[in-house]
Amino acid sequence: MTGIQMAVFDLDGTLLQHGALTGEAVRMLQALKKSGVRVVIATGRHRGTVPPRLKSPRVVEYLICSHGCLG
Repeated sequence: MTGIQMAVFDLDGTLLQHGALTGEAVRMLQALKKSGVRVVIATGRHRGTVPPRLKSPRVVEYLICSHGCLG
């Protein structure tokens, strides 16, 4: 396990490029999770607009949506 316990990412302009999730981003998130880092997405988006792959517990452990109003 790394010294990092949690990594939090925004979507637009961070994990999404032109609105699309890249395979590279998914592989990076999976590698973090595999190394014991808790992966969190924090976005202003509504949960329904988050790419389905990012709702998978294999990729993301926590999903914070709508500026923290939805989990």
